[in-house]
Amino acid sequence: WQCEKTIVQVDGDKDQAQTAWRVLGGSGDFEKPEEYFTKFIEPPNSESMLMKSSPYTYEYEGNLVQGVIEDRAFTMRSRLHDGGAFVAWDKESPNTLTYENNKGVPVSLNTVQQNVEFPGEKGFGFNALIRITTPAGLVPGNITRAVRVQRRYRRGYDDAGKRIVEGLELVKTYRVLDGVAGTEFPT
Repeated sequence: WQCEKTIVQVDGDKDQAQTAWRVLGGSGDFEKPEEYFTKFIEPPNSESMLMKSSPYTYEYEGNLVQGVIEDRAFTMRSRLHDGGAFVAWDKESPNTLTYENNKGVPVSLNTVQQNVEFPGEKGFGFNALIRITTPAGLVPGNITRAVRVQRRYRRGYDDAGKRIVEGLELVKTYRVLDGVAGTEFPT
């Protein structure tokens, strides 16, 4: 899938927003559209998936359907525009992704809370709280940031009649005090 992400509005601290965008994989100019690729893969243990109790199975138009998951490593490499970038992610434990940015700085993204809205007539999406850990720079220790990423998608058609998926993404950043983000203080 080819994606185009355009930032249309920043409420609050623009520097915090740009930092969050960069550590979530954004590259290039923050104020210009970003293009990258993503792909979807079978979820873990997909051979036994079509069971009502599976977190990757949902009901659509009266049928049990197996969902897919985003290949987060592929997407991150594409967003970093560096096919050789070190990115570690495993679909068996999908809540953790680590990578090195183009300056060799290690970044760790840990999804600590996530709610998924399965596909339906009105679309689909998710709401995730992500803990981001990066080195503090010139002083020992790390900086821990938090962002809430809410994505909502819907199926549609472009002007030529081809199927597309439109999306809206809201990212909320949280103030960092003494190297740790406080989720009670959005910026």
